[in-house]
Amino acid sequence: MLFLGLGYYFFQKAIFLHSENGEETIPDREVTLQDEDTLFYGEFLIVRTELLAGPGPRRYGVVISRNATTPYRHPETVDQKEYIEMGLASLLGNANQQLIIQQFSGGTRCCWNSWVLELGDSIRPLYRSSDFRELGNEISFEDLDGDGRAELSQSILLFEYFDRLDNTRSQLPTAYFQYSDVKRRYVLANMTFSQFLENKAEEAGLLVKNFADTAELRLYGDPDGQFLSLVLGATLEYIYAGKRDRGWTFFDRWYTLADKPEIRRKIQLLLSSSGLFEELYPR
Repeated sequence: MLFLGLGYYFFQKAIFLHSENGEETIPDREVTLQDEDTLFYGEFLIVRTELLAGPGPRRYGVVISRNATTPYRHPETVDQKEYIEMGLASLLGNANQQLIIQQFSGGTRCCWNSWVLELGDSIRPLYRSSDFRELGNEISFEDLDGDGRAELSQSILLFEYFDRLDNTRSQLPTAYFQYSDVKRRYVLANMTFSQFLENKAEEAGLLVKNFADTAELRLYGDPDGQFLSLVLGATLEYIYAGKRDRGWTFFDRWYTLADKPEIRRKIQLLLSSSGLFEELYPR
């Protein structure tokens, strides 16, 4: 398998589960995305296959058949079959299973596109990462509120390689999605889990405060972006928790380097292009 061990994700009752001795407990259920060509679910046959699209490079995609008809062809294709992973799991706390499709774009940077499909009288998407172009990396499943339904999460890649940051220092905050009975699909839920994300922001802020008083920063500045990365991480955690004002207050208090106006402008410019930011803070 090509994906460096990718393909196994967990359905958990909370992001952080700890036993009395402080060790993490074992997740109670697995969601496994398989490197397989065929899945079966009731009357549905789900096939990862080469698509006949005329001359040119080969393209691979997912086709779903039902009783010898083909009601669904997945709209996205890739150039290697192994870039597609599929799995079935009960995400909504009932006996029905949903189909999860994950596709890798190829290349050293980016990206995973992910879908969750409902297989019933009709086949319809419950989640599409492509609705927000800044989403990427593997999809994860967690029951954050303990209601028996899985929330979904993916990384926000908007600030990857921001300014002088390399991949090891890039800050990739998380977008969370919760199933809505009203809209009958997964919707952005960072506001719902704002307290959890705010706690993460405060933890990130402690790292900033510890580093800000070091001799290394006073003597040498921040050529490799370590300090920028720490401040950006905490700032973005606040912003994506729905605490925009606290985020900018934190940035203005702690980012004291000479390029502060430029960095602030760059952050604002990227956020203005973000569909997730627009949904969190509608105009």
